Amino acid sequence: NCKSIKARKLKGYKGGPLKFKKFANTILLKNQTFKIIGSRLRIQGLRKKTFSLAGLDQLPDKYKIQSGKLVRNALGIYLHISVLESEKTEVPQAKKIIGVDLGIKDAFTFSEGTTINVDFSESEKQIRKAHKQFSRKKKDSRNRQKAKYQLNKKYQKLTNQKDDAAKKVLNKLKPYTVCFQDEMIKSWAKLFGRKVQKGILGRVKAGLKSNPDNVMIPRKEPTTQLCPECGTLNKLKLSDRIYKCSCGYEKSRDVHAAQNMILF
Repeated sequence: NCKSIKARKLKGYKGGPLKFKKFANTILLKNQTFKIIGSRLRIQGLRKKTFSLAGLDQLPDKYKIQSGKLVRNALGIYLHISVLESEKTEVPQAKKIIGVDLGIKDAFTFSEGTTINVDFSESEKQIRKAHKQFSRKKKDSRNRQKAKYQLNKKYQKLTNQKDDAAKKVLNKLKPYTVCFQDEMIKSWAKLFGRKVQKGILGRVKAGLKSNPDNVMIPRKEPTTQLCPECGTLNKLKLSDRIYKCSCGYEKSRDVHAAQNMILF
């Protein structure tokens, strides 16, 4: 910050003195400023010599630390690190193909016929209660600060639950090459409101897109309308949960769409 202010002043800009900041939510750490020793963390320049660490089992067997940062949220202080994993000599194996249909009634429907739904109603109920308690506190009071902290804690817990649920879905799909459609989830939110915002459709779709092995089908493709038996396009209403064709083909709408994604 001092270097930036000096550079700006040399260019003719006016700048005031550095202001004190109560706390920082993120502190960047270079590789030379911290070190992990066993299950302890040592950070250069801090009075306390070492700090205990949990969650080191997430790291690979052989790794090299590239960078890190300390992050504070409502639930505590965390160390986020980027590591360079040692090269593996594993032979890639052919993956099975699976289709996934993203939806409202059932969040995830697989071509094999199974479905996954997630429910965060209990956490949302606690958030509404914390909002009421926060709104009743007097402004600029210590009790209001405490209520705000509890509210942030509930929000952070819900975010962690959503991230965990999304990672579990993606982990289940890891052994497969996934075929999924480029659904307009943002436009779904306008039609179905909070039911979409409360879910994890966006998180899972972003995770599927980031994997180059997966196949994203353009949204214009009629995966729901096409009959795989005779090739006829049959239009369905949102209320139609069973796909029926004049050739006699009949199947659950979502399973039918997921299986069609493999064909596309």
